[in-house]
Amino acid sequence: MASFLLPTIGRPAGGRVTLRALSRAAIALSIGTMTANYLFVLALRMASVTVVNAIYIGNVGPSYVLSVALLGERPGRQKQLAVCLVLFGIALMAVGEEQTTPGAATVASNDTASAAALLQQGPAEGQHGVGVAIAILSSLTFAVYKVLFKHIIGDLTSTMDTLRVLGAVGLW
Repeated sequence: MASFLLPTIGRPAGGRVTLRALSRAAIALSIGTMTANYLFVLALRMASVTVVNAIYIGNVGPSYVLSVALLGERPGRQKQLAVCLVLFGIALMAVGEEQTTPGAATVASNDTASAAALLQQGPAEGQHGVGVAIAILSSLTFAVYKVLFKHIIGDLTSTMDTLRVLGAVGLW
């Protein structure tokens, strides 16, 4: 997470962005997106796709809080309500997924060969909690990445500087 802060340190106020600052910004943003994606894939190995994706999409809450704190966005009731509704919907998806996951009753009703195949297809039983924790970390990392991306790109003085950062990060 410390690498996210490097591009914002030592930049002259209102001055032209140097190639060194652009390089640091591109490296920090690349590391941020790579870390969030790696944690997402790691979480997929330990928990179901629906739960991991629902948690990952839950970065709207931390993104809102960080954008108010770091970007100076004005908090509003509509935004707060929207964030609450999104997080409630995500919680419903995650709970619904947990209730429909095949459990011990399914394994007991099948023969041992098909039960073993069923268990091998899904995530490991004892790793679900770890997968959820990693998905939360991935979501938080992506929220920090998005807000700092806006902060860094928003501070660039020219379109060419913005295109250079986007190109260096791999988005152009």
